[in-house]
Amino acid sequence: MKTSLKLVLTLSLLWCTPLFAFPNAEKFDPNTWLEVGRARLSVLFFDVYDSRLKTPSGQYEGYQEPVALEIHYLRSIKGSVLVTQTVKEWDSLGLSPETYEPYLKPLESLLPDVKKGDSLTFIVLPGGSNTFYYNGQTLGGLDDPTFGQHFLNIWLSPNTSRPELRAQLLGSDACETLAC
Repeated sequence: MKTSLKLVLTLSLLWCTPLFAFPNAEKFDPNTWLEVGRARLSVLFFDVYDSRLKTPSGQYEGYQEPVALEIHYLRSIKGSVLVTQTVKEWDSLGLSPETYEPYLKPLESLLPDVKKGDSLTFIVLPGGSNTFYYNGQTLGGLDDPTFGQHFLNIWLSPNTSRPELRAQLLGSDACETLAC
C-alpha cells in the first residue's frame, strides 16, 4: 500500500510540475507574443520577403529583450548572399569590421540557402542569448550577448538603410512619425 501511495504521489507531482515550474514560460514563447509591426521588402519590382517584429507586449521602445524578428521569404536566396548583405548593412550602419568579423564564420555555418516560402526567425532573450530558427527548426545562435542588437539594428536602427521598412516594423505606416 505504501508503495502504491508513493507512486500515486510521485505521478501527481510529475503531472503538476509543468503547470507550476515555469509561470513565465509564455513570456519567452514567440508564438504567444504580439506583433509590433510588419513590412515587405521589395527591391525594384521584386518582392524579397515579408517580416514581422514581435514582443511579449506588442510594444517596442528602443532596443529591448525579448524580441523576435520573423522573415518569410518570397524568393530563393543563397545563405552566402544573406551573410554578404548582412555585412553591407553593418558597414552602412558604421559597425566596425573588428566588431562584426567574429560573427561571420558562425553566420556562414548557421544561415541556410532559403527558398520561396521558407522562414527564418531570430529571437533574442533577456541577457542577449539568441537563436535562429529555419522553418521552425532550431539552427543555433551566436555566443555573444551583443550580437542580437547588432543583427536587429539592420532593420531597427534609426540609421537603417531602409527607414520605411523600419517604420512599418515599429508599427507605423508613416515614416514621418518616426523621423526616419
